[in-house]
Amino acid sequence: MKGSAVRCEGLTKKFGETTAVNDVSFELKEGEILALVGPSGCGKTTLLRLIAGFEYPDKGLVEIGEQKIVDEGRYIPPEKRDVGIVFQDYALFPHLSVAENISYGLSSDSIQSKKRCAEMLTLIDMEDHASKMPHELSGGEQQRVALARAMAPDPEILLMDEPFSNLDAELRMRIRSEVKNILKRTDASVIFVTHDQDEALFMGDRVGVMKEAELIQIEEPTEIFHFPDHPFVADFIGTADFIYGKIKDETTVKTEIGGLAYHGTFPSEYTVDVMIRPDFLDIEPSQEGKGKIKDRIFKGMHYLYEILLPSGSKIRTLQHHTERYEIGTKVTFNLNPEHKVICFPKRHKK
Repeated sequence: MKGSAVRCEGLTKKFGETTAVNDVSFELKEGEILALVGPSGCGKTTLLRLIAGFEYPDKGLVEIGEQKIVDEGRYIPPEKRDVGIVFQDYALFPHLSVAENISYGLSSDSIQSKKRCAEMLTLIDMEDHASKMPHELSGGEQQRVALARAMAPDPEILLMDEPFSNLDAELRMRIRSEVKNILKRTDASVIFVTHDQDEALFMGDRVGVMKEAELIQIEEPTEIFHFPDHPFVADFIGTADFIYGKIKDETTVKTEIGGLAYHGTFPSEYTVDVMIRPDFLDIEPSQEGKGKIKDRIFKGMHYLYEILLPSGSKIRTLQHHTERYEIGTKVTFNLNPEHKVICFPKRHKK
């Protein structure tokens, strides 16, 4: 059974009157990749800095392995924490070669250092680039060198802060696949910060969603997508629309588009917000339909339809590219039998 690589308990950090991290607790297992995702300013990078030691928490505990590095009256500085860091801008030394960058921070034993550097060059498939300077490398190559440099000392954990954000979309997809493969081959324990939901779902063994300084939910990617336990998570991870509903019984929620099967348990007549993802619904043209197509976006294999409901709410639905309906068409809805909607207690607007 794998042990704990990192444990945070009740971590809180304020900057003046602003709370950057609020009572965050989680555990990272050895060999696990945890992807932290959320909008800008939600606190994910500050949380990373608290673990690295670049910030001192107002409250809370941090353990790396079995060692308490932050607790009441105890603080171990960054240089004495067994942590590797990959920054957003890679932070390679421009005057050092690839091999010298990777070897930076290793022991002064030249034989061991050269051996470890060679291992890292093989790991990132850059044996032929050892003597090159950073400016001679592509963005993806620089990313791999930054990863190798952080991993060379064999740290207890690896912290990665938006490491692919400077790459173009096509390269970003290829490099993140290569990097994940490297991390898994080395059984690295990783906390990976991103604002990109697709990247979080791809990289993480588990995904933690942050909002306004708090860790809202942390689950495996499929669980957090299919069974969000907070409306923000449902809306942030994937595409979701919400319509008013009233619980009919333990299997069905009544909505303006009909009765829908739902996950969970609520008392009868309880009012809820019903989450609907674009792949949940099939539509059919009908003069009796309660929905009216307001927009149609071609996405290759599918059309994404935006449909206006009598209440003024809008929902989106994906239909196969052969199902082409004109704007203004009235439609009826059928819930795909493979899906159930998710219900949340009704939010009341202020």
